[in-house]
Amino acid sequence: MTKLIYGGLLALLASPALAGSLSPVVEQPAMVVTPAPVAPPVMNWAGAYAGATLGYGELGLDADLEELAADFIGDVEIDELPSLSLTDDGVAYGAHFGYNWQNQRTVFGVEMAVLGTEAELEIAAEGESFGAELDYAARLMGKVGYQFAEALFYGTAGVAYAEFGGTGDASGESEDETGYAYGVGMEYMLTQNISLGAEYVRHRFEDIGGLDDVDAEFATTSARMSYHF
Repeated sequence: MTKLIYGGLLALLASPALAGSLSPVVEQPAMVVTPAPVAPPVMNWAGAYAGATLGYGELGLDADLEELAADFIGDVEIDELPSLSLTDDGVAYGAHFGYNWQNQRTVFGVEMAVLGTEAELEIAAEGESFGAELDYAARLMGKVGYQFAEALFYGTAGVAYAEFGGTGDASGESEDETGYAYGVGMEYMLTQNISLGAEYVRHRFEDIGGLDDVDAEFATTSARMSYHF
């Protein structure tokens, strides 16, 4: 009897019915990992650079003739004298060099530029002409910018210096003036070393020749190319 019971148990365990009663293994679907978005590369703007600019320049002179006459004549009442405003425009050109520091996408820099223009101011009266031209202007500017992909957008401000020379019957006279400058610009990195850009800068000189009521301004809109060392 015992052998019969053991034999029956063994037969049952080996039967297909019991073998199929075991729970089947369920394969889990493979996990799909979505890659994280790739951030645009951070361009390297740090280091020294130098280049040239070419564009359009406008030279202007403003004077309050009433105030100016009062300064020269004294306490004499002079009414309804017009304000004098002279402007001229022409080609503007120059060279620049500077150095940038970079923190992630924020760029800090300092730049020096020397500029010239074909613009000239002149006034004629009773057969005589008097004028002024900008012999050259120089500026030392700080700038702060932010990088988007290959482009850098920035603001700039600093000190400016100019030498004005007389023309016509004022030939031989010159004035050195110190003022300030400010502007905005953008640059695009074409290669690892070369960038192209555009810039608008206003140079302001107040109290020309020591006269409280005479101001000059030189505004430039320029294209620029720089080589980054």
